[in-house]
Amino acid sequence: MARKLDMTWQASTRRWFKKHKGKMYTVSCRQLGCPDTKEGSAAAANGWWADKLKEIETAPPSEEDLKANAFKVWSMVQDWGQLDEASREKLVDSMVGEGQYQKIRAQAEAMVEAASKPTPTDRTVTAQVGAWKGLLRSACQSRQLSEGRYDAYCRRIRPFMEWIGPGSAIDAIDEGKLEGYYGHLARQMTGGRYSPSSAHELLMTAKQFVSRLAALKLIPMPGNIRDRRFRFNHSVAAEIETFSVEEVRSFVAACDGHSERTKLFILLMLNTGAYQNDLAELKQDEVDWARGTIKRARSKTRERGGPVVTYKLWPETFAVHPAEARADVSQGVFIL
Repeated sequence: MARKLDMTWQASTRRWFKKHKGKMYTVSCRQLGCPDTKEGSAAAANGWWADKLKEIETAPPSEEDLKANAFKVWSMVQDWGQLDEASREKLVDSMVGEGQYQKIRAQAEAMVEAASKPTPTDRTVTAQVGAWKGLLRSACQSRQLSEGRYDAYCRRIRPFMEWIGPGSAIDAIDEGKLEGYYGHLARQMTGGRYSPSSAHELLMTAKQFVSRLAALKLIPMPGNIRDRRFRFNHSVAAEIETFSVEEVRSFVAACDGHSERTKLFILLMLNTGAYQNDLAELKQDEVDWARGTIKRARSKTRERGGPVVTYKLWPETFAVHPAEARADVSQGVFIL
């Protein structure tokens, strides 16, 4: 009669597996020192599991297990209101071992006391978001980060802070919280509040904030922070919306009655696709006054090595340049 197999054989990997109390154990034929066949290693696998099971059952409980059990037992004891202290001690000792009642009581009371203490101000989510923004502001002032990028980070971290709770302790940020925030964004995206691109940017900003906390050793790095399952398909190309000729003409016509500076802003945005930050960071050496061109990388993509593009200005765009726009230069920045 064939001997009972205590472990499961997997032919593709030449290994034996066993799941015990939610944990998977595995051993290879090489580790067993046997031929890499089921028949040739079955007896050794049974022996290995018997030794492993004995090791598991005789191993002392971990500190985390002791704390968890202490809290559970103590909660149960608190429900036995009809018992006096001596009866509780006797009952608990009979369940978990002689002399364990006082130890369990001390551990549980310490946990309750720690949980009841207010979170130190500097370890709240609000405080650490403020510190992170301060770091970004310094990078912005040293021209390592654009004003537009800084503003985007500040806006994108707010939903995470509101979701987890501004007054929450940063200690609450773990694998479960990251998974929960991903689920929250996914539901918001499904409901139409966020586009896939926006959900992606919000998640990436939250991960960057959490990574900083871990880098400073304020919290452990969540094990799933780089899990590729938590992502949004934001790369699907969307149809580019363009203005019609009539719309462009109406925009320019609406500038009548306003300053030449305002008209120049509108024309540059229409002509080159510039955003407000692009105009604010436009430099004198990026304008070719002879050829009527602007050559630069977009402010939004410059720090990531975005392409440098030469924009040919329309005759009307190039013609509208207030005198102070060409002469007023401060620290190399072209002031419109």
